[in-house]
Amino acid sequence: MTADPRDSEGTIFTTEHLQLTIHAGMQTPRTILSDINLEIPNGRISLLTGRNGSGKTMLLRCLSGLENRYSGICRYRGKALPGALPMVRRETGFMFQNPMHQLLERSVLD
Repeated sequence: MTADPRDSEGTIFTTEHLQLTIHAGMQTPRTILSDINLEIPNGRISLLTGRNGSGKTMLLRCLSGLENRYSGICRYRGKALPGALPMVRRETGFMFQNPMHQLLERSVLD
């Protein structure tokens, strides 16, 4: 029997009404993500595409726990963030688009 991709074991990440609005340093707040409802099934390859500035990286930052200024719900394996962050950090990885923004230094000597 195949697991329903909407249950906590069949879905690795879900969002419900995810919204992210940035206020810092701006005269007018900028909405980056608006009412995002998403299910990413476990065990499948998923692709996230969009134009530059469309919020792809911010969505991934919310899912990985690197961004927490959002409203709505992010879940990992059915458990809401931030409570699921230890599992997210243990079981997933995040690679930045620009190598200069990596959390690690460029060489062992750095």
